[in-house]
Amino acid sequence: MYHKMTKFIVVLSLALTIANFIFLSYQYKRDLNPHLNNFKDSNLVKLGGGDASDMPTPKSFFVVNNVNTEGANLLSAFRINQSVATQSVQPLEGYAKLNHLKDTTKLGFGLIGNVEMNSPAFVNEVRSVQGGGVIKSSGRIKNWTSFYATLGVNGGSGNIKDAYGFFMSPWPNNGITIKNKWGVYIADSTAKNYFAGDLIAKHLSGNTGDLNSISYLSNSKTTVSGNDLAGEIILNTMPNVIISGRLLNITFSSAYTNAPKIILTCSNENAPTLISNLYVTATNESFTLNFISNTPKSLSGIYKWNYIVIQ
Repeated sequence: MYHKMTKFIVVLSLALTIANFIFLSYQYKRDLNPHLNNFKDSNLVKLGGGDASDMPTPKSFFVVNNVNTEGANLLSAFRINQSVATQSVQPLEGYAKLNHLKDTTKLGFGLIGNVEMNSPAFVNEVRSVQGGGVIKSSGRIKNWTSFYATLGVNGGSGNIKDAYGFFMSPWPNNGITIKNKWGVYIADSTAKNYFAGDLIAKHLSGNTGDLNSISYLSNSKTTVSGNDLAGEIILNTMPNVIISGRLLNITFSSAYTNAPKIILTCSNENAPTLISNLYVTATNESFTLNFISNTPKSLSGIYKWNYIVIQ
């Protein structure tokens, strides 16, 4: 009798476990809130119970939740802890395979990050996608790349008209106001920016730091308007000022890595009378206009030059 009772309890426990598993599976697949009622695919697994309005219809897996608590709220995470050396480590991948035989696919996405602003309150910053990491050891890393763009070819033989490593469409201007628009912004002033190919730009402008100017001549004043990339130099002298040797000096707002090249052009009618006897010397911090010392000249009036600085 005891053995029969034990056997019955084991069978009942097993049956309850199976029933609970079926119930949980049903829970995952059923609609958990009214906004999910349009998702009728029986293969769709839905977790959570939040607002899913204005969302595209997923085919396999959907996680949504309404959060009403403060703090750093994280909905879901993918993590892999690699304890042995290996070829690569990857916790998540977005992969879309396009293998249609006819017609045209308008757009293929590998991975998307979106943020919806639906609040009348203030948000300090929005980052649709972020890449980075954290270092917690004394290990050595040869290259660290936050965002890396590449295209692998594995037996393919098609053609691509235009390939972009990074492409940004124009910022919207319908209904919203954007005070300052930036395409690419590098905040690290010590970082070098490298372009292996040609650089094509509509306009180029330098930083907005102040430049310092001094005149080596008596009874004269030097002013400069511009930046470390380009600007105009104005030399204003009293009558009969004799020049020979150093004329004036311009100090950059931020030092260059090495002494740059300076290009001068005359910007008023007096400047050409000196240009044939002028030469420029430069350091990484400033440049100086010099007058050939064996041919002193008497100055009077205003002299203007445009300058361009190239590293």
